[in-house]
Formats: sequence, C-alpha cells, structure tokens
Amino acid sequence: MPVIPTRFLAPGDAFEIPASPFVVKPAVSNGAQDTAWYQAGDADKARDHVRRLHAAGRTVLIQPYLNRIEAEGEAALTFIGGSYSHSIRRSASLRRPGLPQGDAVPPEGVRAYDPTPAERALAERVMASAPGGPSALLFGRIDLVAGPDGAPMVLEAELTEPSLFLDFSEGGAERLADGIAAALDVG
Repeated sequence: MPVIPTRFLAPGDAFEIPASPFVVKPAVSNGAQDTAWYQAGDADKARDHVRRLHAAGRTVLIQPYLNRIEAEGEAALTFIGGSYSHSIRRSASLRRPGLPQGDAVPPEGVRAYDPTPAERALAERVMASAPGGPSALLFGRIDLVAGPDGAPMVLEAELTEPSLFLDFSEGGAERLADGIAAALDVG
C-alpha cells in the first residue's frame, strides 16, 4: 500500500536530520498542531522541535516533505458505518519555516470533493485493512496526498478523528446518527 515513509521516534530515541525536506509532527495531534516542515539547513530548529515534543512525552513522526501538497493540498475521504460517505479537499496546514513553533497554518479552501478512482480505491483498501473490517468501525477518515509521481499516498488513517467534515456531505450527519443508534442497540 502506498504510504508516506514514516519514522517513529519515541521519547529518548535519537533524531537524525534527513538530507531532503522533511516534516516533524507528533503521533497524536489535531489540525496540524505542532506540525512543521524543515530543510536540512534548519537542523537546530528541527532538533528543538523534536526535543520539545519528546519532553512532553510525545512520540514524533518524521516524514518526507512532499511539495505537491502546497499546490494540491490533501484529500480526506470519510467512511461511515463501513461505507464511503463523502470527501473534501483542503489546502495544506503545515507550519512554514520562520513561524513560531506551534503555530499551524489553518486549512483554507476546504470544499466538497469528488475523489479520483485511484483515491477512492486506495481509501477503500485502507479501510478494508482495519481490524474487523470497515463495518466494525462507526467512522473513519483516510487522508491522501499526491506522491512524487502524482499517485495518491496515505498520509493518515483517522479512526477517532472528530473532524468528519459533515457540513460538506449530503446526508452524512444522518448516516452518522444512524450508525451511533445502531451501535448503541445492544438488545
């Protein structure tokens, strides 16, 4: 499955500066908080970022920076009750070098989006790989970005994400409410 290569650094793990532009982010975050991208010349800033996250007891993810995200943003495909529901496309929300640590660039241009067949197929493969299958989940959101060759790559699989972008979906809130009601029906 095409997933962005990711190094996981638990607190105390050594951090080596990648040679090409890279992203530093916490393993658990919301809205790109504490996420930033760096170049090799930003070694001191990147080390400080990792040190700060580790000092807070957080695991850090190191990923290559895919520059197509600036122009194309990312696609977020939402599934409810195991079935595809809706998608959005949003611009990148990475902190740009030079901004104070912790300041994320808020996503702009969030809009309803019709995913490509390749994006939809990849997101469905990711959901199918969930333990128990996709129908065991109330919801899931698969975030995709274009890789170096333009093909979609998995950025994140959000299975507990509160941002489902239901306001960009016709009937999404109702499907989610039905899923919650069904999950609560233990009788």
